[in-house]
Amino acid sequence: MTTKYIFHNFTTKPFTGYWNGKAYTFKPGVKKYYVKGIAEHFAKHLTNQILTESGKETFTSPKKPQEVPVFMEIFNKALLTEEVPDEDNLDIPGGEIESDVPSMNIKVSPRQAVDPYDSHAQPSTGPGSAPQVIGEAVEDEYEMPKENDI
Repeated sequence: MTTKYIFHNFTTKPFTGYWNGKAYTFKPGVKKYYVKGIAEHFAKHLTNQILTESGKETFTSPKKPQEVPVFMEIFNKALLTEEVPDEDNLDIPGGEIESDVPSMNIKVSPRQAVDPYDSHAQPSTGPGSAPQVIGEAVEDEYEMPKENDI
């Protein structure tokens, strides 16, 4: 099951909330799906607006919202959750993958042991090897100014 989060403007007035510097205006009664953090953000600000308008500023933005029933009562009206079954559109018989079967049908062969005392057997990678060049290095055709040009 997947939980979906819904912001609900249950008031009779339009509500304008801000996210990432952009204003979002919700008409009365509108319900919109958002990711959890954004839905909670709008619900919190709607709750704060309602508490401020009713003269209960001391209950706005509590550090521990679960311990402030006045805040949570309004917040839970503005933030709704919905449990939705996961959609499994893969037609895999059994729906299980064996763990010892390599993915993508790639044949993997074990590496050959390298003799640590044979310097020619070591691959030239890592520190001390030649630098990797990507693209072509172009030399500028810049000439130093001559003394009588200065």
